[in-house]
Amino acid sequence: MVGCFIKAGVPGDMSTRIWEIVLGTIFVGAAQPFFQITPPLLVARWFGSKERTAASGVCINANQIGIGFAFVLGPLTVKDKEDIEEYFFWIAMLAAVLCFGTCLQFRSFPPEPPVPASQDTTKSEAQTPMDLFNESHAMWSAPGFAMTVAAFCVSFTNTNVISSFLNALMHPAGYTNNEIGFTGALFQVAIMVGSILLGTLVDETRMYKTATVWLLSATTVVLVLCTYLDFAMIGIAAVAALIMLLGIVDGPLMPISSEAAVEVTYPANENIIMALQMVTGNLVSFCLLPVFHQGTEMARDRQQAFWLLILITVICGVVFLKRFDGKFARARVEGFDFDSFSAREGTKGLYGAVASTLCIEPSQELDDVPPSAF
Repeated sequence: MVGCFIKAGVPGDMSTRIWEIVLGTIFVGAAQPFFQITPPLLVARWFGSKERTAASGVCINANQIGIGFAFVLGPLTVKDKEDIEEYFFWIAMLAAVLCFGTCLQFRSFPPEPPVPASQDTTKSEAQTPMDLFNESHAMWSAPGFAMTVAAFCVSFTNTNVISSFLNALMHPAGYTNNEIGFTGALFQVAIMVGSILLGTLVDETRMYKTATVWLLSATTVVLVLCTYLDFAMIGIAAVAALIMLLGIVDGPLMPISSEAAVEVTYPANENIIMALQMVTGNLVSFCLLPVFHQGTEMARDRQQAFWLLILITVICGVVFLKRFDGKFARARVEGFDFDSFSAREGTKGLYGAVASTLCIEPSQELDDVPPSAF
């Protein structure tokens, strides 16, 4: 909120806009980690075992709704540079309303923990920088954790690239700023919708690995379509539908991989888990965004730059399928029985069918879990 008001500046005074915008942007950026790393911890405290992934999807991707709002508000309100002041003013007003509303309603703990894992007194709490370092090192050593971070980074990077370069991909095809803005907003909403729908399914089945592999595969297919379809020929409706489909299959990877990370490192600190994923995701995006920018500038067909995203998505999917060996310790604590679930669903059930397709034994993820290192 403070950053938004700094960017809004003094009404009618445009003389110091540059430093105000830069300083306000720094404040906004500095605030990001404080609300982006807390969802897994809050979800573990507030929601039951069959609600967590969907709830994580809402929390983590709520940021996308704000981005979608900006996609729509920008083209509608900013026609020339004089309109930027009013745009920042309304953004600041909205930020103030949301900030005060959150302060009035936010609670760290529910009246009663929803499940036994939520009240586990063995969960670690890093108190010193050395504790933080040791716990972070232990997480990277946990089987399967690095794979969940890789999947998170793929989704995070794909989302950032599409959000940042949608104008560069659509404007050469002749689409207007309003069309690009609404397409960007639909992309952000699709991320949220996909996260809720797929998160609900994963909450019921705990098929984190299966869902991740299928979503990475689907993301690859949609990226290939984005590469080879001529945006100028297929029309705005088809382009918007394609971008929305990408959001639906790519967006859920973030909450699913974050919950999978909590499972394989349980009873580790959820805040540290999310912090490691966010730091790694931002670092990967920081390295790849300039490369993608060069691709859109230099490629004969700007859409060919999608091959960069296709490559990292395919590599992550193959490695995840072959190398993920994490054990879902939290599910065991909560008494989730993969054997009973698979038998109840049978070969006709979704989990059984997908597991059979990928040669995954439904019960393997609840083998004896070694004593936690955390």
